Amino acid sequence: MAEILATLGRLVGAAGFLMAIGAQVLAFVRIAKSDKENGTAGAMLALIVPGYVLYYVWRSDHKMPGVFRCWLAGFLLFLIGMFVIAAAAEM
Repeated sequence: MAEILATLGRLVGAAGFLMAIGAQVLAFVRIAKSDKENGTAGAMLALIVPGYVLYYVWRSDHKMPGVFRCWLAGFLLFLIGMFVIAAAAEM
């Protein structure tokens, strides 16, 4: 039972990780297309630094609530996966 739970935790964690990374890439593409004054410098920070994407998606000139929701859902799935793996290790 613990092996199945650990595998499930790994799958949920990997899905969350990929979802958060996908949201960061989507934010990078949207910011790079629309940000003419900074070019891709600010967008590269949103791609590389995980928390920096939160700053960019809530700026007044770059409102992207869909990207934020996707990133947040992926991050929460990743955390849930890590908790499930930790719980499986205790069994």
